[in-house]
Amino acid sequence: MNTKQTLLATLLAAIFAAGPVAYSTTAPAADPAPIQAKEGWYKNLVDFDYMKQQVEIPPKKGVVIIDSRPDTRKYDPGHIPGAINIPDSKFDKLTDRLPADKNTLLIFYCEGADCMLSHQSAAKAEKLGYTNIKVYPAGYPEWAAKGMLTSVSGAWLKKQLDEKAPLTVIDARPARVFEKGSIPGAINVPDSAFDKNLDKLPVDKAAPIVVYCGGLECVLSDNVAGKLKKLGYTN
Repeated sequence: MNTKQTLLATLLAAIFAAGPVAYSTTAPAADPAPIQAKEGWYKNLVDFDYMKQQVEIPPKKGVVIIDSRPDTRKYDPGHIPGAINIPDSKFDKLTDRLPADKNTLLIFYCEGADCMLSHQSAAKAEKLGYTNIKVYPAGYPEWAAKGMLTSVSGAWLKKQLDEKAPLTVIDARPARVFEKGSIPGAINVPDSAFDKNLDKLPVDKAAPIVVYCGGLECVLSDNVAGKLKKLGYTN
């Protein structure tokens, strides 16, 4: 294998192993109705405004956001940026994904007001001795409906590429890095030269777009996704 092929293979392995590193944009919708606490819900609830303050790329130190939904059907095609996936049905088998420090802020979410998965997982975490647990009951549906950036997993992206889905993949890294290896078919729109590369963007602003850079510590994809939203791209 030549040097360029090796670099490409390394890049793909890093991206697909990293999990939620690719960002898509979602169109804002009407605000959901206020959610009233229901029987069986976890005691410590947070709203959208609180959640928005906790979501950062790179992930905020001392905060772990946990998506309790199934992986392939729900988490992979769309989740809150930086969230790790611990499906409630597999919680007992995946406790190694939880932080060692039991004072870490854990925020669980799932599929909205009718979804009990996050509440169930929060209760299980409490039994394990975690002391700072909250649930965002409106979950992913509200996050997406408010037009916030959402993430997809590397596994989902690879599947779309393998199936040749109509998808524009944007590499937000500098050109010098892009030239050393990138996801096959990706176009390079560096964050630092975004305005100079507008001609590479899809004409259809409803076309599906995924933006990536170098993993969870990289903010370039977040920056470019935000600029796309400002230009009116919705998907």
